[in-house]
Amino acid sequence: MSGPVDVLAVLDEFVIVVGDEFGNAPALRLREARDAAAKSIEDAARNERLFIAACDSLGRVSHSLAIDPNAGGHEPILAAIAEIRDERDSLLKVCSSAYEMIHQDPVDFAILGEMLHQALARVQGGAA
Repeated sequence: MSGPVDVLAVLDEFVIVVGDEFGNAPALRLREARDAAAKSIEDAARNERLFIAACDSLGRVSHSLAIDPNAGGHEPILAAIAEIRDERDSLLKVCSSAYEMIHQDPVDFAILGEMLHQALARVQGGAA
């Protein structure tokens, strides 16, 4: 034989042969086994597609975070996300403080300007 064998097609023919030779009862049991095999094949194909999609997504995340894809699994991705989250929390604190200062009387615009300058520097990736 050449090329891959269609297992389900072979089982379909086998069900017919068994039915012809031994009757419906064994053919029905064989049909149930064939259907279970078909479900397993479908599940395996679906799992393969999901795995490929997950790998592709991780590759895209790694690329977006400028992480070497050979850097060692999920740890570098999680570390980069934690770093981004920490930076976000730091910026939120600065913005919250600036918001509070705006609503105080009198507003110290020099301090407010310095806080906003720090926030801008952080967003742009520079030092304040």
